[in-house]
Amino acid sequence: MGYDFILWIVAFVYALHFTELRILNWVEWGGKSARLALTEKDLSTLYVGIFVLAVGTALVGWRQPEFSLILPALAFWDSILFFSWAIRVRRIILPGMITNILLFVVALVAYYLAYLDVVLSLLAFIVSAIGGLLVTLHFMFLLLVRAWFARIRL
Repeated sequence: MGYDFILWIVAFVYALHFTELRILNWVEWGGKSARLALTEKDLSTLYVGIFVLAVGTALVGWRQPEFSLILPALAFWDSILFFSWAIRVRRIILPGMITNILLFVVALVAYYLAYLDVVLSLLAFIVSAIGGLLVTLHFMFLLLVRAWFARIRL
């Protein structure tokens, strides 16, 4: 039996995560507490991209695990780089923490199920981990570029 259905579960948990962020007004909170210059438009744009990636990875399934495991890797990096960082360094709890913990667990389960289905090679692990990290860092890079453009405008 193939366990690639877990990719749809990861996509669903990402939808729950976005809902939690919106309901708990993460943008306003993040701007004040975490000193992030985000707007609702930024958050929505980010999650539209994530949802497109989620559907794409779930449709591909285990046929190309290097690609399909990018979404679980993204969930892992998001948990490590943003949410756990906020707790360890800033000593704050972010709105969205509940579903972020769930995303972290589901991401680990996805990798484990890929292993059980014998599709998780070392190459698939490395490529998906790097891909997830690049997707995570891409959004941060765009925020930095936007800030830079704002400073050089006449």
